[in-house]
Amino acid sequence: MRISSACLAFALSLGAGFAANAADASTSLQVKQLEPVTLAPTVEAAWNPLAAIWKDKLPELRARLTGKSPSFFAATFTDGEATIVISVSVNDALCENLSGALGRPTTGSDCPMRVARVQHGEVTTLSSSEHFVLPAPIDASGAWGPPSPNNSVAITFDPASHSLRISERIDGENADAVNPNPILLKY
Repeated sequence: MRISSACLAFALSLGAGFAANAADASTSLQVKQLEPVTLAPTVEAAWNPLAAIWKDKLPELRARLTGKSPSFFAATFTDGEATIVISVSVNDALCENLSGALGRPTTGSDCPMRVARVQHGEVTTLSSSEHFVLPAPIDASGAWGPPSPNNSVAITFDPASHSLRISERIDGENADAVNPNPILLKY
């Protein structure tokens, strides 16, 4: 899908705005936290990378939310002239609340995830899964809790191998086994 140059600028600023970013120049690995991102209710795919990535699901998400804005957890990485975006749709009907599973009150949710490359105005989906465990607790009112030291996900992008590795903490414990395999990106 082709997007506007304003969208490309947004994609780059999306990555710059996330907290807890780190890059090790000696290995070229990039590590970022998944952070909450909300799309405006009427944003179009031609103007926003997340809207372009989830274009096929946006009408359904908007219908479910009845006028509210769709939310995602996302992180961006740089690979030369390309921007790699990993995003998790938390308003999707497939997103299953795992809170209370295995006796843990804030375990998180199992949600759809997509990884895409934005380059020269083109958005290409590189990987997707309907079952990405996101350690985002849900409070008593059903609202998503922000990432915290006890519930977080760090994504490591290796531009040399075109892969993403997931490191998670759920309820303060290492939970790397919930998404154990690296995501191999073919491009």
